[in-house]
Amino acid sequence: FNVEPSDNLDRPNKIRYALSAIKNVGVGAVNEIVSERIERGNFKSLFDFARRLGKVALNKRQFINLAKAGTFDCFNPNRAQVVESAEILIRYGDWVAGQAGKGQESLFQDGEGAATHTPDLVLIEEWPPFERLREEADALGFYLSSHPLDAYGSLIGDLGALSYKAVQEGPLSTENGNRKKMAVVVQKRRERNSRRGRYAFLEVSDQTATFEVTVFSDLLSGKRELLETGTALLLEVTV
Repeated sequence: FNVEPSDNLDRPNKIRYALSAIKNVGVGAVNEIVSERIERGNFKSLFDFARRLGKVALNKRQFINLAKAGTFDCFNPNRAQVVESAEILIRYGDWVAGQAGKGQESLFQDGEGAATHTPDLVLIEEWPPFERLREEADALGFYLSSHPLDAYGSLIGDLGALSYKAVQEGPLSTENGNRKKMAVVVQKRRERNSRRGRYAFLEVSDQTATFEVTVFSDLLSGKRELLETGTALLLEVTV
């Protein structure tokens, strides 16, 4: 998922992901990106991208979600900086387009309308790995480049935790009520009321799948602070 076209679609260990599948981006905006690239060549930088598209094709939310998903990593691998600078980049593109619409050329533009002087981006450090993945999942709906649980390495196995795939493919038994340990990351929480009290559905994921866990009232009331989006949990579940 990159604004630069792939020079070789058959390279190993690469993932192709449609830009239009990123949340809130849509086919219309991506058609504008592709048409501009075909007509006038590859984008050369973030500012070149903003200058050639600006507010005409992309709004701030679309630009931010593209950045969260890693679309602009070829220009700037610091996704946090691109996200925080989205307003600057869009305003810059809008300003350049405005000058062109008036038939004017700034002293800071070359003969082709490209600015020779660009504004500074917001100075900010890149997100920590866990947050970077969480922002990526927010834009895509799932973890793609890696999974937050990868950081725990062999610890998950040492704790006796099974993956969703292992639980799904393994035998079911009545021993211990078919209790299993699972390591997961919380993606969403939806709370509901019943006659027995308040309970929750957790959408969680591990490296093999995204699935749902039900948390009943006693556990929910005692552990609600742990059930936040992005939190890594060790669960003991009944399958």
